[in-house]
Amino acid sequence: MTRGRIEWRHLPPGDASIGRPVHPAFVGEQLEAVVVTNLEPDSDTQYYRVASQRGEVGIVRPSDPNAVAEHLGFRRGTDDTVVDVTLINPSSLSAGGKSLWSESLLEELATQVFVLHDVFAQHVYPEISPLKLDVEVDVTHDGKVVFKQARPY
Repeated sequence: MTRGRIEWRHLPPGDASIGRPVHPAFVGEQLEAVVVTNLEPDSDTQYYRVASQRGEVGIVRPSDPNAVAEHLGFRRGTDDTVVDVTLINPSSLSAGGKSLWSESLLEELATQVFVLHDVFAQHVYPEISPLKLDVEVDVTHDGKVVFKQARPY
C-alpha cells in the first residue's frame, strides 16, 4: 500500500522511509509551551520567544477558545545565561498577570534549549544557517521540562 503511494508521487521507493516518534504520553502537565529559537540572528545576543499555557488547555487550538497564551521573550547571554526576560503578555489563566514560568523553571528551560539549539545547528541541520527552531515543550506534572519535538522554524 505504501509503495503504490510512493510510486504515485514519483518518488523512487528506496528514497522514502517511514518513521514513528515514540515518547511517553503526558497527562496532567503543568505547562505546555512552544519555543522559537535564534530570532534576530544578527544580534550579539540570540533572542528566544516562548508561548505558554497552563495545564492542558493548548496554545495553537486551545480547548477553551477564550484562553490567551502567555508570550515572553529572553536573550541568551554571552555566558549562556538568561538575560532581558520580558513578559510580552500574560496568560489569561495566570493568577494576577504573573508569568507562568518561575525564574528557576525558565532557567532550566533556557539551559536545555540552548544545548538543543547548538546540537541541532552543528549535527542535525548544519546546512541551515542561521538555524531557527520551533520546539514543543511540556512541563510535566512533577515539574520536569521535556522536549516533545523540534523542527526548523
